[in-house]
Amino acid sequence: MPERIDWNVAVLLRPPTKGAWQALPDLDLTNVLTAAGIELTVRGADKLMVRVAVHASSAEEAEARAERKVRDVPCLRPLQVASIRAR
Repeated sequence: MPERIDWNVAVLLRPPTKGAWQALPDLDLTNVLTAAGIELTVRGADKLMVRVAVHASSAEEAEARAERKVRDVPCLRPLQVASIRAR
């Protein structure tokens, strides 16, 4: 079995509609994400870039775990994953 290591996964999220973007909490988004173990790195006009730390044995597994962790946050569910990269 491969050794499990810590990975940092960058996830770029984009809204499929303007309504999905407007539904995001404004002031407490950072707190909501921090409570879920997700770091907000960029909040642009139509995108969010977040960093998720996960424990996995491969980059593919790390990316899958990070996406599940992002999907566990209700306010992020309507957003689409535009890019995901484990390092």
